[in-house]
Amino acid sequence: MNVTATQCAREVLETVPLVMRFFNEQVRRQRTPRLSLPQIRTLAFLSRTDQASLSAVAGYLGFSLPTMSRAMEGMVANGWVDRRPVANNRRQVALTLTARGAAMLEQARGGIRTELATLVGGLPPAERAAVTSAMHSLRRVFDLPGAAKPAAHQGDC
Repeated sequence: MNVTATQCAREVLETVPLVMRFFNEQVRRQRTPRLSLPQIRTLAFLSRTDQASLSAVAGYLGFSLPTMSRAMEGMVANGWVDRRPVANNRRQVALTLTARGAAMLEQARGGIRTELATLVGGLPPAERAAVTSAMHSLRRVFDLPGAAKPAAHQGDC
């Protein structure tokens, strides 16, 4: 089957929002009482970003710097995020995920993976393999250095 780039783009554009809606619903259902959806998204971002700036996290979530700063204070106080000055610029702060933050994120993701596995488990093995292959391809396309990434991504699981 010969599929054009436009046909492929159409399928991705129509399917990804459905998947993201599922993720968002699951995050809301699976989260621990102490972990909000923005906190889960922040932990997920920090798990993929080494020494992120407050501006980078705020931009990713679509928050203002003052709002992100207040939210980050709570995450640091809970021991989920470590905040340290950057060595060559003391005015800049680097944010990193702590082991405790990674554990909280993994707990949230675990429940979502279980629900997702149940759904895709209903697909025949060949279709599961095709989905897995497609996800690998999309990761290569979107995870390239310098690839366009949205400022406010709606799902992080």
